Amino acid sequence: VALIDRMRRAQQRLRPPGLRIALPSSDVADLERGLRLTADPGAVEWVDLALRLLSVLVRRHAMSTPPVVGLRVRPDALEVMLDRTRPTASEIPPEPFEFSTDGSGWLLRRSKGLLESIRADVDVRGIDDPMPALVTLGQDERGLLLVDLETAGSLVVSGSDADAMTQGIAVELATADRAEQVDVVVVGFDPS
Repeated sequence: VALIDRMRRAQQRLRPPGLRIALPSSDVADLERGLRLTADPGAVEWVDLALRLLSVLVRRHAMSTPPVVGLRVRPDALEVMLDRTRPTASEIPPEPFEFSTDGSGWLLRRSKGLLESIRADVDVRGIDDPMPALVTLGQDERGLLLVDLETAGSLVVSGSDADAMTQGIAVELATADRAEQVDVVVVGFDPS
């Protein structure tokens, strides 16, 4: 939704004076309407601030950097999924993080009061994005699944929609607010 909004603003700026921008066809308009209905506009800021908070807390408590392999954005919380094969994954999470229900990761419950206190933390505001290569893999009944390509090192995408998904990941990396921290190189795609 944020990408659609940015593209619309660019269309508005570049349109000839006195003319309107082209409106989407009915199929595309229906798709956009569905995206907007299910979108969580605060999720992007929530994920960004939560990751910055985690990075600051790890430094404050002189902890080892947790082996984060992915995130699940749920309506009520952010679940930080850890690589359980690494010894630092068993460390106790710094408050306000807690162990997830199954113990495989850390959970940060979503609340307006917590969000405001994170925003007010000078250290959180001053830190660089700790996961600039974070991309969306998909959504299921448990929430939105994100993976950090930098931590993963490589990612294999297979299936009938593999090209579309890979292109979506490349577009997400190239257009994200943190894009100035990431060099995106796409290899092996037919330009047509």
